Amino acid sequence: MELHLIIEGGRDLAEQLYSQISQAIRAGRLAEGQQLPPTRLLAQQLGISRKPVAEAYTRLTYDHFLVAHTGRGTFGGAHGARHLRRRPAHVRRSPGIGRGTRRAADAG
Repeated sequence: MELHLIIEGGRDLAEQLYSQISQAIRAGRLAEGQQLPPTRLLAQQLGISRKPVAEAYTRLTYDHFLVAHTGRGTFGGAHGARHLRRRPAHVRRSPGIGRGTRRAADAG
């Protein structure tokens, strides 16, 4: 598997990796079930610390873009975008407004 990642200085490395790997999955460049390199190897190839690679893999796994199997490796997931259930913008709650605040406002 050949995965082309570009690291730019001054930006969060884990976020850059997350963004590029998730885009590769959405675009079909990283197929479901395709194995990714171990975090240590990818970090070495990119010339960065293992920590941001591990953070990106963890977040990608949480968001269902990747599937991790202990002792076997990390693999492309079932196109994570299908599993992400984001609320439409008009349904999202404003920051700082809790249920109690909303009820109080409705009662007034």
